[in-house]
Amino acid sequence: MSIRGVSSLACVVIMLTAFTSTAVAQQARGRVIKDNSIVWNTSFTTIAAVVKAGTIVDIVSRRGNWYEVALPKTQTAGPVVGLISVSQVELLEGSPTPPVRAEATGEKAARQPPVPRPVSFWGFGDVGFTAFAAHQSFDAVLDQCCGFFYGAGAEVHFGFGLYVGGMIERFNKTGQRAFVNNGAVYRLGIPDEITIVPVSATAGYRFNRRTYIPYIGGAVGSYSYKESSGFSDAGENVDARFTSYSVVAGVEFPVESWSAGAIEFRFTSVPNAIGVSGVSAAFGEHNLGGFDVRLKLLFGK
Repeated sequence: MSIRGVSSLACVVIMLTAFTSTAVAQQARGRVIKDNSIVWNTSFTTIAAVVKAGTIVDIVSRRGNWYEVALPKTQTAGPVVGLISVSQVELLEGSPTPPVRAEATGEKAARQPPVPRPVSFWGFGDVGFTAFAAHQSFDAVLDQCCGFFYGAGAEVHFGFGLYVGGMIERFNKTGQRAFVNNGAVYRLGIPDEITIVPVSATAGYRFNRRTYIPYIGGAVGSYSYKESSGFSDAGENVDARFTSYSVVAGVEFPVESWSAGAIEFRFTSVPNAIGVSGVSAAFGEHNLGGFDVRLKLLFGK
């Protein structure tokens, strides 16, 4: 190769090196200043990573109050690109200002956490599977210690987290009259229908999140309990109402702005409702409540 060719090649190498060095030098970099900072994926639907204070990130661009950052590759995953709040990152000394990216129409609203409406109204339908506290009594008559409740209700959600609501449910099942002797259950082959209709009012608190909403609450209500048999005297049938108390916890999953699904857990106590006579007295069971898991479908605005 001639001296001129060597000189040209050297110039090219020097220019490429200088260009690369300049590009590297121009990469904005920052340090995370808050522990357990969340890096969202670019659509704000899932969490891309949770990083510790002191983590160094490459800043690709700035979008309003968010930095688009690139996290280094780990042993278990490839590079992560996501969005982190500007308030959780400080630029390294000497780092250039990150370029500002223009957002497409509607992108800004889609990327901001939702602002809860001051008041919203929701109706819902639900199905719950209950394990009765008086499981021996129900098993003796109905040949099952659990059962399904079906219901509907309404809720009012307030923007600061409080919610109130009410609902009505129904359980109905026909079994057999029975008696207990020395712990053994004898069914008589006589139909025995049990109907339970709980009505309750609930109040609690919702912890607003973007992709899910945990909530807790308490409820007070009234249990209508009817038990009747076609071959019994009128005095042997039961038609009574009792006060109920419940503790509620659940998680709601928004689907659209007007719909959501939820899974709810509820423990209900209905003290001194049964146990006066019959199989419940034989087993010493007095509580008509139980523990249930409920699936809800909500619609509202």
